[in-house]
Amino acid sequence: YCGYLPRAELLKDISKYDYGLYLTSWNRANIKNNYSVITAIGYRIFDYISAHLPIICSNDSSAVINLIDKYNIGFHIHYNKIYSLKKILANNKKIYLKRIKNIDRAISDFLGYRNFIDFINDKT
Repeated sequence: YCGYLPRAELLKDISKYDYGLYLTSWNRANIKNNYSVITAIGYRIFDYISAHLPIICSNDSSAVINLIDKYNIGFHIHYNKIYSLKKILANNKKIYLKRIKNIDRAISDFLGYRNFIDFINDKT
């Protein structure tokens, strides 16, 4: 964590890393159907995508899992596996560049949605 940076500087700064981590939403209270954890998808995810960083998230972040699985732009791990992260990263090394390339496809899709929303707004 580098403190506050304007978004352009933030993206430049974080792009020097290999992955973006979204591990803050683990359901440590073990609340069954914790919808705030399941459905949360923070702006940080889109900053990582903008910086072309594959994403690592926790298994209980369903909305983020759906996004990264749909585009194959990262992976998810169980809280108990956090201590094996170095080994997991080594095992994922072969598909790392493919995930970065897949981020371009995700960005293209996201821009398509934005263009559609802009089109609708122009018509109203």
